[in-house]
Amino acid sequence: MRTLVCCALAATAAACGAPAAGRSGAPDTPTVLSLTNNDGGGNLRVAPAVAYFIDRVAEVSDNRLRVDWQPGEWATDGREVAAVADGDADLGWVTTRAFDLLGIDAFRPLHAPFLVDSYALQAAVVASSEAGAALAAVRPLGIEPLALLADELMFPASVDRPLDDVASWRGARVWLLESHAYAAAVEALGAEPLNTFESGGDVRLMLQNGEADGLSTMWVFYALGADYQHAPIALPDIPLGVRTVALFANPDTLGALSDDERRWLTAAATDTAAWAATHAADRVPRFAADACTHGARVVTPTADAVDALHALAGPLHEALRSDPATADLMSAIERMAVSILADGEPELPAECLGGGNPTADRPRLEPLLGPGPTGDLPTGTYRYAVPAEAVVPGQESIADGDPIDRTLTWTLGDGEWTLEIRIDDGSQQPITCWGWFAVAAAATARFTLQFDADVGHCVPLDWQADWALDPDGALRWSGAVPGVLVPHFRSAEWERIGN
Repeated sequence: MRTLVCCALAATAAACGAPAAGRSGAPDTPTVLSLTNNDGGGNLRVAPAVAYFIDRVAEVSDNRLRVDWQPGEWATDGREVAAVADGDADLGWVTTRAFDLLGIDAFRPLHAPFLVDSYALQAAVVASSEAGAALAAVRPLGIEPLALLADELMFPASVDRPLDDVASWRGARVWLLESHAYAAAVEALGAEPLNTFESGGDVRLMLQNGEADGLSTMWVFYALGADYQHAPIALPDIPLGVRTVALFANPDTLGALSDDERRWLTAAATDTAAWAATHAADRVPRFAADACTHGARVVTPTADAVDALHALAGPLHEALRSDPATADLMSAIERMAVSILADGEPELPAECLGGGNPTADRPRLEPLLGPGPTGDLPTGTYRYAVPAEAVVPGQESIADGDPIDRTLTWTLGDGEWTLEIRIDDGSQQPITCWGWFAVAAAATARFTLQFDADVGHCVPLDWQADWALDPDGALRWSGAVPGVLVPHFRSAEWERIGN
């Protein structure tokens, strides 16, 4: 997704879909299936279950069946579904919110507020026969469903006032990814849904400029996108639904596979669904800590306020009960919610809670509006080859545990900078981002990354870091840089390669 792909992390390919079902007459050559997606952008760090599926296919087949995932620039309007249906890709995954834009409403109870409000409940729901029936409802789109995968719970975050009661939600402008269900969720609570994805807008600019009061998010998005910079008030106790993922295949691709290949694929999908239900919350403490270390804080609404907001969602819930497309899944969720306790829910780190967050009240860094003074910062061109061991958990370029090397070339000019990110294996096109900088104090520089709506790889990001010059002329950076930049700016040695 465009709004989450930071230039410091992205590894974007030139092409989206590989040719369907590659086969060879050689007995030792594996069958290779292409996989496309939405909401993934440059890598699979936002969809670890999909990364698990790719690995599991290779494992259960002893590498005789492989999945070739290429990151692409798929939007939110169902093009990735059409790519699989048309045979341009063999497999696909999308977040289930995308299906209501294509006329499939079966998943809408998953994206309604105050229904699925715990990871324990989500695990039971996605494993239910009713969820299986919702997944089967996608077949009229020309795709064959493989699995429904659990993911993180959604919650609101806001700019300058907590969205923690009925009054604060009334008239609030809340940004969200395009979905009828997402829009209905915030409208039910009295807010105005905003979405500018397809028009090239960016949520951080809207938050920064006062065009939005908050957003619907989850911890991995909140942290990796550095949304906490402009919406530092997180409210995870207000459940806005869950982000579930659908895996699916082209029917002709499945028909062309051997019996063994279909069995391996099905087994991998089944295993992945079970794994995702168990591990959906694994990333929450890590990404919450990242966000809260850099200024986010958690606000807990009162029980009465939660009850009042829940009551506002009543008419939406009733509509879901009465709609034949959603009634069965809605009934299953409400039935399970009575008996399933929120057990084993992730604990938020101390940095997020009350006085445990020393940076919660720090002034937000205002973006630069143009080039600034360079002071004593030595301008020129610098290069950093990012070693695999420098990639911290959650910041990998492909999937957790499978980092790839990147070479970064950073040119610091007269208050303006450019950064080229090149994948060392040559499989992907380089990305170039740019912005302004200014030396704010001795050995301290401020940076603003500019958003290019046409390119879409680099998101707005403002940060400040301290610099030091090694005897050999290399630059080193330190300080409280955003977590997405840690592998590249915290203690990394940037070799000077030119003026």
